[in-house]
Amino acid sequence: MCQDSRSTSISTATRRAVIAGSAALVATSRAASAARPSGKPIRIGVSAPLTAQFAQDGAWMKNGVTLAARQINERGGIKGRPVKLYFEDDQGPNPTAAANAVTKLVTEDQVVAMLGPHFTPAMLPSEPILARYKIPALTGATGPVVTQQHDPYVFRMRLNDAIGTAALLFAIPV
Repeated sequence: MCQDSRSTSISTATRRAVIAGSAALVATSRAASAARPSGKPIRIGVSAPLTAQFAQDGAWMKNGVTLAARQINERGGIKGRPVKLYFEDDQGPNPTAAANAVTKLVTEDQVVAMLGPHFTPAMLPSEPILARYKIPALTGATGPVVTQQHDPYVFRMRLNDAIGTAALLFAIPV
């Protein structure tokens, strides 16, 4: 029992450190001169549903991430280094396609950070891959099991389903 509590504290501390570091990177990129970024690109992988039933969500995600990277690069990149994006299709909640997409991004494209996968069935088989290669990932997957794995490299960007449901039930008058 003590081990789990300590593990949770370490995980929370690690997550806070990554969030603080991410905020510092954003601040640094905004404060950077408008000079053209140079040096070795920072390779960011994006696992998104580019085909199948959630392709429209994937298109919006790709457009938003591309716009953000362009704006960062126009401001001089991150500490003078450009951001380079690599996209792979995870077909939404398809676990096999997601694991294949993440594997390609990590091993072939050699990304140093990931956005996605964003569906719980896609994120679960991807977590061991991200952990093995120590690649931090932001996910929108809402299944409570995603963060119950205590993976120090996976960061959820929104409420999990259990918390969201409880909040809704609290807000609905009976």
